[in-house]
Amino acid sequence: MTVESEFLNEYDRYEDGLIRKFNETDFYSGFGSISKEKFTDYVLQLGHISSEFVKFIEVAKLAVKLESGKEAVRSILRDEIPAVGPTHQDNRFSDLRKIGLTEEQILNTPKSKATARTIKNYYKLVGWPQSDYDLKVLITLRVLGEVLVGETYKYVVQGLQKNYGLRPEDSLFYSFHWKHDQKGGQGDEGGSGHTEYYDQVLGELITDKEKLKVAKKAALAAYKVRCKFNEQFL
Repeated sequence: MTVESEFLNEYDRYEDGLIRKFNETDFYSGFGSISKEKFTDYVLQLGHISSEFVKFIEVAKLAVKLESGKEAVRSILRDEIPAVGPTHQDNRFSDLRKIGLTEEQILNTPKSKATARTIKNYYKLVGWPQSDYDLKVLITLRVLGEVLVGETYKYVVQGLQKNYGLRPEDSLFYSFHWKHDQKGGQGDEGGSGHTEYYDQVLGELITDKEKLKVAKKAALAAYKVRCKFNEQFL
């Protein structure tokens, strides 16, 4: 084992700890007992964050210097908006229509103050300039855009079935992203999921104790922003 891989493995263990904490938060601990109305509001507010995703990672990518980092983000963007067929946002809209939500609800439900603040904080985390930009931003995109999204949609899929009878296999967007974005998840045809797109580049960036410290701090900041979003539903 190289010194570099030791540091990357230490970051990996730290990230796993954040995932455990995320699942143990008050919101998810009591998720099974929230009302149908609150669940629906949660899904609609999540939609504002989801619809911002492509713009968010595109903006964050622009100032990344490491080409492998840029390419990791480009690969995700290509998945989000394929050359043919529906985009991921088309599939999200389709899932919500399947459970009976109206176009008015899906398209015109306003952002809550907490949701608007969350989106603002997403962009703050990837603001330029800042020291160790590539490392901080790629960690932020991995944690906010993939790792915690996979965990979130695990619960959403459960809620869709419980509250609306939508079977996981009938969800084009939420089931797909649960399995595709969750750490260790699978991509198309059994390949790597989106979280793993960042593995190689993080190996290039987390090479000593100081960089490990930066990576952990960036992951924790992203984790806190996502948790704050959920707290509005407690």
